[in-house]
Amino acid sequence: MTDIKKKTRAILLTVCFILFQGLSACNTDGRDPGDTTLDHTDAVPLTSAPATPTPEPEFNVDTDNKLEVHFMDAGEGECTLVFTPDGKTLLVDGGTADFGQAVITFLRSRNVRKLDIVVSSHPDADRIGGLAALIKEFRIGRFFAPPVGNDIPEFSNMLAAMSDADLNQETANAGLEVPLGAQVQLKFLAPMSTGYDHLNDYSVMLQVIYGNTRILFTGDAESVSEKQVLSSGSSLASTVLKVGNNGASASTSQEFLTAVAPMYAVIFTKPGDEAVPSKILLDKLNQLKVKWYKTGECGIISFYSDGTNIELKTQKSPPKRT
Repeated sequence: MTDIKKKTRAILLTVCFILFQGLSACNTDGRDPGDTTLDHTDAVPLTSAPATPTPEPEFNVDTDNKLEVHFMDAGEGECTLVFTPDGKTLLVDGGTADFGQAVITFLRSRNVRKLDIVVSSHPDADRIGGLAALIKEFRIGRFFAPPVGNDIPEFSNMLAAMSDADLNQETANAGLEVPLGAQVQLKFLAPMSTGYDHLNDYSVMLQVIYGNTRILFTGDAESVSEKQVLSSGSSLASTVLKVGNNGASASTSQEFLTAVAPMYAVIFTKPGDEAVPSKILLDKLNQLKVKWYKTGECGIISFYSDGTNIELKTQKSPPKRT
């Protein structure tokens, strides 16, 4: 081996070591992020429930036979990527228009060429803005969205991209169940009506089910939709809750949160935004001892489940809480 090759290899190894050392736990309970009593990996047996964008960070996790759920660092928007144990892919929302390329980069780093299912929770700009670029870049198997439109450029751009790709929209309604590969099931819980007064209540509520693991997505659903789902008798119990409406007080009522009874809650926020989540929501989460995490503090928030146990990994550590 030449001296140049030796030096190059040494530099690469040093960079990899530094990056690995930089991965740390996301702490939400006031302890110092360096406190080893809260490890970066939070592995928990499922008992309470049935049971700055960059390419995916190296978390050194054995992903064989595991469901992967990556809540992206999407700034003001929301975007989540799901990989099943048998290699199927699900995208829930696409973030803002300027976030699409970051998702493409992430997916390319995973050698993804096709998105098997895409779900648009509702046509807000910060949820659908990045979808046009993704539809142009990847083959899409099935596309689900609620029965409502929006008079904004992002919605027009998404429809144009769908037309160019000859991609049809399937209506997401409560009661619909769709397999994602051989082992994962998608269960649509909302919307339950076509006559809401507010766009947020058209939001798709979706459970991703793998063994005893359940991940609940709620879009921006507010009290009207939440009450309908609660009254329907559908089981809301879930391991992880994607908190609705960026943690605003209009969503995630006490009754709804109690029915979900999550171990973990994920809140999409932009860095430094103290307006969300609301103190009302945080008080509810803390009262129920739910471990909550913000993308604005933690970057990409990832969960890995074998259907019985679940692991949490975060891209970066938040500031110490008081």
